[in-house]
Amino acid sequence: MDWDFTAEQLEFRQRVRNFIAENNGPELATGISYVAGAGEDDLDLAAAQKIFRERLDAAGLLRTCWPKEFGGQEASPMYEYIMRQELEAQGLEPRVGMTIISAAIGKYGTEEQKEEFLQGLLSREIRMCAGFSEPRGGSDLAGLETSAVRDGDEWVINGQKIYTTGAERADYMWCLARTDRNARKHEGISIFMVDMKSPGVTVRPLHTMGNYLTAEVFLDDVRVPHRHLIGEENRGWYLNTLSLDVERINIGAYSAFKRFLDAIVDFAKKPQPNGKPLAQDPLVRLRLGQLIVDIEMLRHLSNECVWLVMTGQVSAMVPSMAKVWSTELYYRMTSIAMQLMGPFGQLQKGSKWAMLDGEVELGYRNSPPMMFGGGANEIQRDIIASRGLGLPRSR
Repeated sequence: MDWDFTAEQLEFRQRVRNFIAENNGPELATGISYVAGAGEDDLDLAAAQKIFRERLDAAGLLRTCWPKEFGGQEASPMYEYIMRQELEAQGLEPRVGMTIISAAIGKYGTEEQKEEFLQGLLSREIRMCAGFSEPRGGSDLAGLETSAVRDGDEWVINGQKIYTTGAERADYMWCLARTDRNARKHEGISIFMVDMKSPGVTVRPLHTMGNYLTAEVFLDDVRVPHRHLIGEENRGWYLNTLSLDVERINIGAYSAFKRFLDAIVDFAKKPQPNGKPLAQDPLVRLRLGQLIVDIEMLRHLSNECVWLVMTGQVSAMVPSMAKVWSTELYYRMTSIAMQLMGPFGQLQKGSKWAMLDGEVELGYRNSPPMMFGGGANEIQRDIIASRGLGLPRSR
């Protein structure tokens, strides 16, 4: 694996660093903190992200990987990866590039769909939610029961989605529905852009232990125009899978992890009430030393994910490894930080005595759900065993 950055990529990295240094003022930092800031449901966050993206666009950085017909340069995914690294290193929200949805529409959508959706998706003016998980499906995404039946120039969708983050504010849902009940499980699935304002769409918020909302979405005789069918009928599973290259670039935010660890180490170096820093404790040193080893392992896994995308290779194992390692590492990091900081680590952002501006407390609450979102880690381990190691399926 060749992992040397080109001169152009190094120059781009410096441009991003210069931009952050010039634009990362308090009015933005308070709204787009990657770990410790406001939740997805917070309107201040959306406003701050909009300002930040406008400034990125003015600096010629936002559209680096966008299609040329939308003012982009169609640069390689490496450039988006570099931008994410630099933003995460400063604790900033990195959602500025392509998503699975915009990538899929760009690759498989009709010209009419590209015209209708792509510009808004890339600029984040169209807000999306993903209708994947269902109450009876568990971790088996292909076992979905939501149905879509053709009725002339429309599709009638019935079913229920769960853990649909952002549904309460979304304009559209990227909805997987079964269009052929006689087909095999992974076949007979299609993808629709469902207008969340359509009659028959009901959203019921679900509060989590973290700082974000998710939701249940009920679809009762929801009519979707045929022009909002994405890709071929009954090929939605494969379309969604082939679009995951974009998601692989986003696995393993190791720059954010390194920033968090640096803050923990700085705390450990400071004298405690007994006059001695925690860094003098051999057990503390051992745990912090192991964390930097773990972060370096994550860095290499993240690099390999991007390299696979760049070289056009498909690997189910490496992205699954990165997902398991990153989410469980974050849980370990927040747990260790909570132990080191004691009762002060439990104080929330805004409290006078909160450690690291509340990042420890918030991360401790946010980290468990990360091991389930995007495919439970138990399922990821099964993928690693079956597709990576060639072991027989456990069920």
